[in-house]
Amino acid sequence: MTHPISIQEFKEKLKNLISNSSKITNPKVKDSLIRKLNFISNNHFSKPGKPNFDKIKADTEVAFQRAIYNGITTQLQNESEIVKWIDIEVPVVLSENRRRPCIDIIGSNKDKLVLCELKFKKKSNPSDTPYYAVFELLIYYYFVRCNYENLDEFNVFHDLATTKNFKWEKYLKNSTPQLIVTANDSYWEYYLKRKDYKMELSKAIEELENVLNIKVQLFKTKNENFDIQKQKGENETYCPKVTSNIWTEI
Repeated sequence: MTHPISIQEFKEKLKNLISNSSKITNPKVKDSLIRKLNFISNNHFSKPGKPNFDKIKADTEVAFQRAIYNGITTQLQNESEIVKWIDIEVPVVLSENRRRPCIDIIGSNKDKLVLCELKFKKKSNPSDTPYYAVFELLIYYYFVRCNYENLDEFNVFHDLATTKNFKWEKYLKNSTPQLIVTANDSYWEYYLKRKDYKMELSKAIEELENVLNIKVQLFKTKNENFDIQKQKGENETYCPKVTSNIWTEI
């Protein structure tokens, strides 16, 4: 599938969808999404440093992200769809700003690129709703479309065995990436327990897909007790791992 609409048209339509969304009720949250969409890339070359995968202290979303990557592959419901993970926290703009937009994790599903936004609920209630996560992912996809040639030119990704010979253009020139929002089971239980939430979410995503002519998928994973994994070690740091690499579509 080739990119269906122009970059500028995609941006304007996405901006309107965010501005008019009845599901993002907090004006400050809407403003933060619009500001992120309008983030200006200044072509400042800055290659990200190598992340730590096996000696971390975190036991929340950072651990979730590292554990998925450490698992090497993920099975999407059926054996025919296997995602091989390529990189994490991947910058999608050229900027000296340390808080520049980054995709949580990217992978490949056969010859298709996978862009994935992650959410994780531990004990406290999550601050980002599924609607926010979907909009955030679409913003990152927009930036990838805008900047992939420059990102390739300056190799703006981590130096890992999995990124050897990686080029955005290889995937993006002739096809649209697979866009996925993934969260642990507790995250989805928190939101989907409300009556009609799933139906409303599905309807909102369908509207986005029709306007932008792009598909967004939602997946859930098994809950992982990273705090217990952390406690088992003798050191303050540990290597997070997933106990299941199967994701189920919501």
